[in-house]
Amino acid sequence: YGFRVTEVVLRNAIAVFRSQKQPYPMVQVERVLLDELQATARLQPEHLLWQSQLVHYLTIAGWKNTQDKDGKTAKKFHPASAEDAIAIREAMARIDRLADDSKGETAIFCHTMAATLCASSQDYVAVEKHARKVLQLDRKNQIAWEQLEHALYNQERYADMLTEVQSLAKELPTA
Repeated sequence: YGFRVTEVVLRNAIAVFRSQKQPYPMVQVERVLLDELQATARLQPEHLLWQSQLVHYLTIAGWKNTQDKDGKTAKKFHPASAEDAIAIREAMARIDRLADDSKGETAIFCHTMAATLCASSQDYVAVEKHARKVLQLDRKNQIAWEQLEHALYNQERYADMLTEVQSLAKELPTA
């Protein structure tokens, strides 16, 4: 992945230096790099950084391409393409496996990251799932409580949210 990034940037820089047309216009650079990142994530399924970066960048690409009829950013997330939707799903499945196979602090970190990535694409059911897994491991994890409350709020499950807020107040009175 790093080699491909360097190659694309250098080819563009050399073309500019020679007053030639860049072989990789910026829109194409983004897609080339995303494709390379996707290939790297598939080759190294146990590497959390590659998986999370892939989901993160594809989510950004989706939001960037998601516009309403007035040309403004839409309020509902849609991946930039059907291929991106598949890549996001596959990478999130790899993150889920890493989280489920981990113990202690590592599991907490993986589930917290997964919940954050899911929130960025408005998958609040998955956010709830990951937050609850963190709370099973660490009842005092304030980030997980906040992710759970956020997920329940966005699912319009206000009664459940109130119950969880009351549980949080008992668990962490200073929160």
